[in-house]
Amino acid sequence: MLADAEGIDMSTTLPQRGRFEGVGQIVRFNWPFYLVATCGCLAGAVGVALLELPVWLELAGWGSIGLGLFWTLGSLAVSWYVYDLSPLYRWQWLPGVFAQPPRRWVNIHSGLDDSSLALQQLFAPANGQVLDIYDPQQMTEPSIARARALVVPPVAPIPARHDALPLAANSVDAVFLLFAAHELRDPAARLEFFRELKRIVAPGARIVLVEHLRDGANFIAFGPGFWHFLPRCEWLRGARESGWELAASFKQTPFVTVFVFQGVDDVTA
Repeated sequence: MLADAEGIDMSTTLPQRGRFEGVGQIVRFNWPFYLVATCGCLAGAVGVALLELPVWLELAGWGSIGLGLFWTLGSLAVSWYVYDLSPLYRWQWLPGVFAQPPRRWVNIHSGLDDSSLALQQLFAPANGQVLDIYDPQQMTEPSIARARALVVPPVAPIPARHDALPLAANSVDAVFLLFAAHELRDPAARLEFFRELKRIVAPGARIVLVEHLRDGANFIAFGPGFWHFLPRCEWLRGARESGWELAASFKQTPFVTVFVFQGVDDVTA
């Protein structure tokens, strides 16, 4: 269950995002997609307008153009809402997933870190570490490479392999996976990763996993792009097979889900 964690000063002033920082990053990292989508819609509109097409084909053409524009503009609007307007990146909801604030935590990302500064302030004076598990062989999305080239990490991370984290056994009380774990596209690699997390955590530790899901809300928002996300059942299956149980799950906006996992032994104790 979620709780009001004791020992955390909720009046802490956390790093503030710019008014359009989140959606701006989306455009910067994915500009080729938006350029192609915009040019495609414009070219399609010119073609449908100039060519003499059967009525059914003309209607289908305008419908396809409308759908393309809807998903292009809609994805930006939803990104602005999720990353800039909603409470998600204010992080004030995060302490509630712990009965007691963690004394040792690790934030694991895969190329873009926009949470470690907030975690350091929110859970001060806990001992926090930041790992970067970026692997160009597995994480082939061009947007990740652009993000790494354009953004300097606010906290210098420790490079790591997903299946061999440079942390001792039983050494952390909390693991934060904030829009990062889905970049491990191979199910076997995700299973290795979650088993490695089981090794490094102390009894009673929790994983906080934040992700978009392959569900109806994200299909409406992102169209075919929702295939980049994983379904809820895949996260639950991978966690269960690696020794984790779901302690809590809740929505941060209709488009983002927070999973809180704890060890099977902690659930049954």
